[in-house]
Amino acid sequence: LSDGKNFSGKHLNQVRNRNLRLRRTLPKKGTRSAKRLLAKRSRREARFAKDTNHCISKKIVTEAQRTNYGISLEDLEGIRNRAR
Repeated sequence: LSDGKNFSGKHLNQVRNRNLRLRRTLPKKGTRSAKRLLAKRSRREARFAKDTNHCISKKIVTEAQRTNYGISLEDLEGIRNRAR
């Protein structure tokens, strides 16, 4: 925020790394239940990421309403190609 407050997705990255380690071991088995578990983990991680992003955006909007500040959005498409 403009007052210096930052919101972090650190916990989300920790969960993604934990799931990555689990996903590495499951495909080696190749069983039907392992494939089901992979899909289940994927859906669970997506729901968690969606919820985390929702909570952060809700805090930003609440803070903007409380302080009567505006919210500025930027088009970040292609930023990895433009930035060094």
